[in-house]
Amino acid sequence: MARPIANVTGNTVRTPKRLPPFFSTVRHVTNEDLRFLETDPRGGKVFIGNVRSGSKVLDIKVHIPGEEMFTHHVLVAATTGRGKSNLVKVMLWSIIGTGKFGVLVLDPHDEYYGRSGPGLKDHPEAKRFVRYYSPKPPPGRTAS
Repeated sequence: MARPIANVTGNTVRTPKRLPPFFSTVRHVTNEDLRFLETDPRGGKVFIGNVRSGSKVLDIKVHIPGEEMFTHHVLVAATTGRGKSNLVKVMLWSIIGTGKFGVLVLDPHDEYYGRSGPGLKDHPEAKRFVRYYSPKPPPGRTAS
C-alpha cells in the first residue's frame, strides 16, 4: 500500500490529496518480472539462492559467474540473524558441485562441515572435493 505524505515544490511542502500521476499501479512482484536474474547454472556458475519478495520465496534461481566472483573480493554483510551463514553454506555447496574452484574455509564455529548435522560432508562430491582439518576431529576421523 502506498500513501502520499508530502508534496515538495521549491520551499513549499503540502499534503497531497492523491498520488502523483507518474506513479503506476502498485502490485506484487512476479516470477516473470525477475526472469532476467536467472542464468545458465552450467560452466562454473555459483548458485546463491532463490529471490525473496518479503516473506514469499519466488521460483527464480540466481547464479553468479564463479570466474568473476573469485577474481574479486566478496563481502557478505548483514546484522545478526539475517542469513549470512546460510548464504555461505548455499554458495559453498554450489562451488563443490562445479568441481572448478578451490576454497579455504576457516570455520571457528564448526558450522559448515556439518559435524553435528547436515553440512558440506553430505555433498555428493564431498569425498573428492572436501577436506576437513581439526585438532578435535569428529568421531571416526583422525586429526590432521
